[in-house]
Amino acid sequence: MSNTNNQKLDVSNAANSNPSTAYNTIVNTLKDISEMDLKSVSHLLCTIRYPHRKNEDHIISPYLQKKAFQYISDSLYKPGKSLELLNNQNKQLKKDNKKLQQSKDCITHKVWQLNGSIVQFKHKHHHHISRIYAVAKCPPELKDNDLKAIIRNLIKQNKKEYNSDFIKLIIQVSQIGQISFNTAAESIKIIFNFLTGDETQFWLCINTISH
Repeated sequence: MSNTNNQKLDVSNAANSNPSTAYNTIVNTLKDISEMDLKSVSHLLCTIRYPHRKNEDHIISPYLQKKAFQYISDSLYKPGKSLELLNNQNKQLKKDNKKLQQSKDCITHKVWQLNGSIVQFKHKHHHHISRIYAVAKCPPELKDNDLKAIIRNLIKQNKKEYNSDFIKLIIQVSQIGQISFNTAAESIKIIFNFLTGDETQFWLCINTISH
């Protein structure tokens, strides 16, 4: 063990010494290496060289050698994790996984509720549109007052003047049976009274029609 430590120390010092001293140190170190290690040394000298660019085929710097050695040392001799530590980590992972699953279930439930709300909204929207189409296709229901207003508009232009079409209608009726104009007007009045259900129509006066 002491020889190995001395060899490490000699090689480390050789990196900072002059070329002649470094050469002698390397030669002396190789003399003490076993035949089994000589193959590794030969492979090492071929491997630890720059692969590209201006330093190609030159042995890598001591700085990079130390970095490589430190990486190998940390990887090979890193203390293993105890069984208790692994169990604790496993329990923590299970807890985290359970929380994630609960969060996923909650999100899935909210998405399901949202989809249900969207379906209900679409159904109401479709029903509303259908009602609009139905109303648009069906004519509006006329009330009694609306019907009366329509009939009055057919008879009078305003409070004082009658529509010309209404006057023509009375003339045509009077010519059917060669009856008087007043009689024809009275007949028309009776018909409109029947249609409107209003027998107190002071707005339709026989005397004013004949004037």
